[in-house]
Amino acid sequence: DDFLWSPGSQMLDEENKDTTERARHAAFMDQIEEGDSRYMARELLQEQYDHLPKGDIFSLGASMYEIALGRELPANGPEWNQIRDGGMDDSVFGIFLAPLAQLTRLMMHPEPIRRPSAETLLASGGPQGILRSEFEIKLAREKAAADEYRKQLARIKSQGNIAGHTLGNRMRRSNTL
Repeated sequence: DDFLWSPGSQMLDEENKDTTERARHAAFMDQIEEGDSRYMARELLQEQYDHLPKGDIFSLGASMYEIALGRELPANGPEWNQIRDGGMDDSVFGIFLAPLAQLTRLMMHPEPIRRPSAETLLASGGPQGILRSEFEIKLAREKAAADEYRKQLARIKSQGNIAGHTLGNRMRRSNTL
């Protein structure tokens, strides 16, 4: 007989080779608890867990949108569907900075694959750097300035001349008094 060694340290024959994997998947699915439908992405309520972390991003965006609205999000109904289709009330973002409105829309995108991951949000700083701390903003400015100085120096070096001295020749110190 053909036997396979599974990661679970069990020997399985060809017919039952994916039994352990299915059992693990079922156990994982049992651990997923649904939350309040006001904050849940549509795909999670439809038990489509392929992009589970993106569902968390949606929930955070929904919380931000609720704050902008100044009232609870609907638990169901036409407005609930409209929000999950990307149709949010633009007038509520009038009190927000445009980047925050853009971030909220991005986090609540109807397609989970188009929502940013937490890692992406933190690495990018979000739209227009809205998620960056004051220190990160200052550091980014300093890095940009250093990059610009490097470019200017490279241009000068490529011209081969700094203040009348040819590069490659050592400048000598004068021995005169």
